[in-house]
Amino acid sequence: QIQVIESASEVTATDVVECDLLVSRDNLHIFSSVPWASAINKIESMSKRRYQLRNIALEFFLESGETHLMVFKNQDIRESFVKLMQENGVCLNPKSDYLHTLTKTWRQGLITNFQYLCELNSLAGRTP
Repeated sequence: QIQVIESASEVTATDVVECDLLVSRDNLHIFSSVPWASAINKIESMSKRRYQLRNIALEFFLESGETHLMVFKNQDIRESFVKLMQENGVCLNPKSDYLHTLTKTWRQGLITNFQYLCELNSLAGRTP
Protein backbone atom coordinates (compact mmCIF):
# COMPACT_ATOMS: atom_id res chain seq x y z
CA GLN A 1 0.00 0.00 0.00
CA ILE A 2 1.49 3.34 -1.10
CA GLN A 3 1.45 6.01 1.61
CA VAL A 4 3.06 8.88 -0.28
CA ILE A 5 4.96 9.76 -3.44
CA GLU A 6 7.12 12.88 -3.27
CA SER A 7 9.48 14.58 -5.73
CA ALA A 8 12.95 15.39 -4.43
CA SER A 9 16.62 15.38 -5.37
CA GLU A 10 19.34 13.08 -4.13
CA VAL A 11 22.67 14.78 -3.52
CA THR A 12 25.82 12.70 -3.91
CA ALA A 13 29.47 13.69 -3.76
CA THR A 14 29.49 14.34 -7.50
CA ASP A 15 25.92 14.98 -8.60
CA VAL A 16 22.39 16.12 -7.83
CA VAL A 17 19.82 13.69 -9.25
CA GLU A 18 16.10 14.35 -9.54
CA CYS A 19 14.06 11.50 -8.09
CA ASP A 20 10.73 10.37 -6.70
CA LEU A 21 10.42 8.96 -3.19
CA LEU A 22 7.74 6.35 -2.66
CA VAL A 23 6.87 5.23 0.86
CA SER A 24 4.86 2.08 1.39
CA ARG A 25 4.01 0.41 4.68
CA ASP A 26 7.29 -1.53 4.73
CA ASN A 27 9.66 0.10 2.23
CA LEU A 28 11.20 3.33 1.00
CA HIS A 29 11.85 3.38 -2.76
CA ILE A 30 13.85 6.01 -4.62
CA PHE A 31 13.26 6.16 -8.37
CA SER A 32 16.02 7.98 -10.24
CA SER A 33 18.81 7.29 -12.71
CA VAL A 34 20.41 5.31 -9.85
CA PRO A 35 17.41 3.79 -8.05
CA TRP A 36 17.62 2.26 -4.59
CA ALA A 37 15.26 0.93 -1.97
CA SER A 38 15.34 0.01 1.68
CA ALA A 39 13.04 -1.76 4.06
CA ILE A 40 11.80 0.78 6.60
CA ASN A 41 13.16 -1.39 9.43
CA LYS A 42 16.65 -1.21 7.85
CA ILE A 43 16.77 2.58 8.21
CA GLU A 44 18.66 3.25 11.44
CA SER A 45 17.72 6.90 11.65
CA MET A 46 17.28 10.12 9.74
CA SER A 47 18.53 13.65 10.36
CA LYS A 48 17.25 16.99 9.21
CA ARG A 49 19.90 18.83 7.22
CA ARG A 50 20.41 22.18 5.57
CA TYR A 51 21.06 22.35 1.85
CA GLN A 52 22.25 25.61 0.29
CA LEU A 53 21.48 27.37 3.60
CA ARG A 54 17.85 26.21 3.57
CA ASN A 55 16.25 23.69 5.96
CA ILE A 56 14.99 21.42 3.18
CA ALA A 57 17.13 18.27 3.34
CA LEU A 58 16.87 14.93 5.09
CA GLU A 59 19.66 12.38 5.46
CA PHE A 60 18.92 8.67 5.85
CA PHE A 61 21.33 6.36 7.69
CA LEU A 62 20.91 2.71 6.71
CA GLU A 63 22.00 -0.31 8.75
CA SER A 64 24.39 -1.18 5.91
CA GLY A 65 26.36 2.01 6.62
CA GLU A 66 25.06 3.82 3.54
CA THR A 67 23.80 7.38 3.83
CA HIS A 68 21.50 9.17 1.41
CA LEU A 69 20.88 12.93 1.38
CA MET A 70 17.48 13.88 -0.03
CA VAL A 71 16.51 17.49 -0.79
CA PHE A 72 12.87 18.53 -0.87
CA LYS A 73 11.26 21.51 -2.59
CA ASN A 74 10.51 23.30 0.69
CA GLN A 75 10.60 22.87 4.46
CA ASP A 76 6.90 22.02 4.79
CA ILE A 77 7.26 19.05 2.45
CA ARG A 78 10.31 17.85 4.37
CA GLU A 79 8.49 18.15 7.70
CA SER A 80 5.48 16.17 6.48
CA PHE A 81 7.86 13.51 5.10
CA VAL A 82 9.70 13.34 8.46
CA LYS A 83 6.39 12.95 10.28
CA LEU A 84 5.35 10.09 7.97
CA MET A 85 8.69 8.31 8.41
CA GLN A 86 8.43 8.67 12.22
CA GLU A 87 4.92 7.18 12.10
CA ASN A 88 6.50 4.23 10.27
CA GLY A 89 9.08 3.74 13.03
CA VAL A 90 12.12 5.63 11.74
CA CYS A 91 13.63 7.74 14.50
CA LEU A 92 14.87 11.25 14.06
CA ASN A 93 18.52 11.19 15.10
CA PRO A 94 18.54 11.57 18.90
CA LYS A 95 21.78 13.55 18.99
CA SER A 96 22.38 14.03 22.70
CA ASP A 97 21.78 10.40 23.71
CA TYR A 98 23.84 9.16 20.80
CA LEU A 99 26.69 11.58 21.50
CA HIS A 100 26.97 10.38 25.11
CA THR A 101 27.04 6.73 24.00
CA LEU A 102 29.47 7.49 21.18
CA THR A 103 31.89 9.30 23.48
CA LYS A 104 31.75 6.50 26.04
CA THR A 105 32.43 3.91 23.32
CA TRP A 106 35.41 5.93 22.04
CA ARG A 107 36.87 6.41 25.55
CA GLN A 108 36.71 2.66 26.10
CA GLY A 109 38.71 2.15 22.90
CA LEU A 110 35.91 0.25 21.16
CA ILE A 111 36.03 2.50 18.08
CA THR A 112 38.94 4.22 16.37
CA ASN A 113 39.67 7.94 16.45
CA PHE A 114 38.69 8.10 12.77
CA GLN A 115 35.34 6.43 13.39
CA TYR A 116 34.70 8.78 16.30
CA LEU A 117 35.52 11.88 14.24
CA CYS A 118 33.34 10.69 11.36
CA GLU A 119 30.40 10.25 13.71
CA LEU A 120 31.00 13.66 15.30
CA ASN A 121 31.01 15.24 11.85
CA SER A 122 27.79 13.44 11.03
CA LEU A 123 26.14 14.73 14.21
CA ALA A 124 27.26 18.24 13.30
CA GLY A 125 25.66 17.96 9.88
CA ARG A 126 28.86 17.33 7.97
CA THR A 127 28.78 13.82 6.60
CA PRO A 128 32.07 12.14 5.74
